[in-house]
Amino acid sequence: MAKCLQCGKEFTPKRKHKIFCSDSCRGAYHKQRNAKCEWCGSKIPESRMNGKKPAKYCSSRCMNSATKQRYIQRKNQGTPYERMQNQDFLNAVWSKVQDKKLGELR
Repeated sequence: MAKCLQCGKEFTPKRKHKIFCSDSCRGAYHKQRNAKCEWCGSKIPESRMNGKKPAKYCSSRCMNSATKQRYIQRKNQGTPYERMQNQDFLNAVWSKVQDKKLGELR
């Protein structure tokens, strides 16, 4: 019995040098090994690649910077209620209301 280098599952290898239980585990392992930080673009160190979920950032500093940037972007987009306050939207709704009222008066 051998232990998969990616997922840790016990498997019976068909060849004695096989170290992955499947092609998907082999692909995931190599994808992780060549992973780059989404924030700064540097190579992610092996110490941050543990478990089944690949690391996105090389350090907690990059992770915190990316999280802060996402927060700022979401804050600037506004809530659905704030987007409804858009003047074009209100004008379109108001014109429909006026058309209905005119239709009822006739």
